[in-house]
Formats: sequence, C-alpha cells, structure tokens
Amino acid sequence: MKKLVCYLAVALIVGCSSTSRMIDSNIDVAELNNGTELSQSKVTIYLNNEGTDRASVRFETRYQSEPNRVHRLYIFDEDVPALKLLLTKVLKDELTVQDMLEPVSFGRDKGMFGQTKAGDKEYVRINTVEGSYLFPESSIPNLINVLNQLQDAAKRKTNK
Repeated sequence: MKKLVCYLAVALIVGCSSTSRMIDSNIDVAELNNGTELSQSKVTIYLNNEGTDRASVRFETRYQSEPNRVHRLYIFDEDVPALKLLLTKVLKDELTVQDMLEPVSFGRDKGMFGQTKAGDKEYVRINTVEGSYLFPESSIPNLINVLNQLQDAAKRKTNK
C-alpha cells in the first residue's frame, strides 16, 4: 500500500510539473554605461507550459558585468498583443511618448516599454522588477518571432 501511494504521488508530481523547451533565437541584450554600449550578451529563451492555461516565454541572460547572476524576463500569452503592437511601432518609427508612459503587463508584474539611443544605435528597453533589458533594434524581428511562437502555443491550449 505504501508503495502504491508513493507511485501515485510521483505520478502526480511528474504529471503536474510544467514543461519547458528552448526556442532557437538570435536575440541579444546590451549593457550601456553613460550612453556607450559596453557589451552584448546572448539571450536564451524557453517556451514554458506549452498547450496549458499559462503558456509563457522566459528570457534568460548573463551580462558580462555580472556573469554569476541570471537575469530573467517572463512574458505570458495574454501579454503578447500589446507587446507586439509596441515592437511594431518601433519598427515603423511610430512609438510615442504616451506609449512609453503606459505600463505593460508581464504576467502579474507591470513594466515599462521604451526606446533608448546610444551613439548611433537604437534599443528597445523593457524595465521590470527583475531589471532592465535593452534589446538592439536588430533583434526586434526575432523578438516578434518569439512572441508569435508564444501565441501559437496559446492557440494549442484552446484547441485541446
């Protein structure tokens, strides 16, 4: 009887655990200091809970200035439309000050979206409780692609 209870407990834990898989991406984040780019670091992106009620992507990076600390950014499927709209506005050079003043949802957290220029480069800035993420403008199409993958994962949950 004890073995049966143990097996059921393990099956329940394994069955209820979230799934996560790495997504191929070509996205960098930059570190700036006094308006100068210090370095760029690669971002590892995971698609979490695909086909469930809480599909999300998790961005993870280690900045060169803090190699022992992992910085994370979570984006949930319900956050995608607003974020895609803002990224598209940046690409079309239509982002307004009002857009940057409105908080953006990241799950239960709120963050700010903006645009930063340093030297001759432009960056998309996302500020959250976890920290600030500066994505070079060249990464925007790849960011939109990741958001599309997240939307597809959310569609699979509604088709089940």
